[in-house]
Amino acid sequence: MTGLQWLEISKIAKEFSCLEDEFDEVYQFPVLDEDKLLDGLEETMCVGGNIVDYHSCEFFPERWFDVVFVLRTDNTLLYDRLVSRGERGRYPCPNCPKVYSYASSRFNHTKYECGKEPSFRCPVDQCFYKAKRKTSMKGHLKNIHSLTYDMAAIKPEYEFVDIST
Repeated sequence: MTGLQWLEISKIAKEFSCLEDEFDEVYQFPVLDEDKLLDGLEETMCVGGNIVDYHSCEFFPERWFDVVFVLRTDNTLLYDRLVSRGERGRYPCPNCPKVYSYASSRFNHTKYECGKEPSFRCPVDQCFYKAKRKTSMKGHLKNIHSLTYDMAAIKPEYEFVDIST
């Protein structure tokens, strides 16, 4: 026994109800609420001893990991299937130069980050740090101020309301 805990993120996302009601019709996937997933994993990940099984690491905080292994395999069958559906694995933001490996990450970027002002302000007096994501604020508080904070108490200074629909 290794003492390590295997975390299958796709299953955990379903357990924590992190799949939003929104469905991306273009890419045929439910939208992942990354902040909700990260909030649910925070305590487990801070304890350590976890093997995280997920197809991407781009939205996880670096502080959670000691090492990252990228497993490779022949994915010709999968790639051909994606190409036939019009998915090529490169998802550029239509508003900025960023390119994402996954459509869900690009969707979250355009919805919550791109062209938006940071809405989470550091609660520590005389600190002027602001973040666009709650998880970034969580890392700032821990790494810069050595604080653990009840993240439910941290609210954005303002909320963006999408009136386009």
